[in-house]
Amino acid sequence: MPPEQIEETHALLADLGSDSLDIIEITMEVEEHFDISVPDDQEQDVRTVRDIVDGVLRLLGQRRDD
Repeated sequence: MPPEQIEETHALLADLGSDSLDIIEITMEVEEHFDISVPDDQEQDVRTVRDIVDGVLRLLGQRRDD
Protein backbone atom coordinates (compact mmCIF):
# COMPACT_ATOMS: atom_id res chain seq x y z
CA MET A 1 0.00 0.00 0.00
CA PRO A 2 1.40 3.43 -0.87
CA PRO A 3 2.29 5.44 2.25
CA GLU A 4 -0.09 8.25 1.32
CA GLN A 5 -3.02 5.80 1.58
CA ILE A 6 -2.15 4.62 5.09
CA GLU A 7 -4.50 5.98 7.75
CA GLU A 8 -4.20 6.10 11.52
CA THR A 9 -7.10 3.68 11.88
CA HIS A 10 -5.49 0.95 9.77
CA ALA A 11 -4.75 -2.22 11.71
CA LEU A 12 -1.15 -3.30 11.23
CA LEU A 13 -2.02 -6.98 10.88
CA ALA A 14 -5.42 -7.05 9.21
CA ASP A 15 -5.27 -3.95 7.01
CA LEU A 16 -1.57 -3.59 6.24
CA GLY A 17 -0.59 -7.26 6.19
CA SER A 18 2.14 -6.90 8.80
CA ASP A 19 3.33 -9.85 10.84
CA SER A 20 5.14 -10.07 14.17
CA LEU A 21 8.53 -9.63 12.51
CA ASP A 22 7.28 -6.46 10.79
CA ILE A 23 6.15 -5.10 14.17
CA ILE A 24 9.62 -5.70 15.60
CA GLU A 25 11.23 -3.97 12.60
CA ILE A 26 8.83 -1.01 12.88
CA THR A 27 9.65 -0.74 16.57
CA MET A 28 13.38 -0.73 15.88
CA GLU A 29 12.99 1.95 13.20
CA VAL A 30 10.87 4.12 15.51
CA GLU A 31 13.40 3.74 18.33
CA GLU A 32 16.26 4.76 16.06
CA HIS A 33 14.43 7.61 14.36
CA PHE A 34 13.13 9.22 17.55
CA ASP A 35 16.02 8.15 19.83
CA ILE A 36 13.65 6.45 22.27
CA SER A 37 13.38 3.00 23.81
CA VAL A 38 10.05 1.19 23.45
CA PRO A 39 9.40 -1.13 26.40
CA ASP A 40 8.60 -4.71 25.37
CA ASP A 41 5.19 -4.61 27.06
CA GLN A 42 4.17 -1.57 24.96
CA GLU A 43 5.29 -3.24 21.75
CA GLN A 44 2.63 -5.93 22.28
CA ASP A 45 -0.15 -3.32 22.60
CA VAL A 46 0.46 -1.86 19.13
CA ARG A 47 -2.39 -2.79 16.80
CA THR A 48 -3.00 0.28 14.66
CA VAL A 49 -0.98 3.08 13.12
CA ARG A 50 -2.54 5.39 15.72
CA ASP A 51 -1.15 3.15 18.49
CA ILE A 52 2.34 3.80 17.12
CA VAL A 53 1.76 7.56 17.02
CA ASP A 54 0.32 7.62 20.55
CA GLY A 55 3.17 5.50 21.90
CA VAL A 56 5.85 7.68 20.34
CA LEU A 57 4.23 10.86 21.64
CA ARG A 58 3.91 9.35 25.12
CA LEU A 59 7.56 8.26 25.18
CA LEU A 60 8.78 11.61 23.88
CA GLY A 61 6.72 13.35 26.55
CA GLN A 62 8.23 11.14 29.26
CA ARG A 63 11.71 11.93 28.00
CA ARG A 64 11.01 15.66 28.29
CA ASP A 65 9.72 15.21 31.83
CA ASP A 66 12.91 13.44 32.99
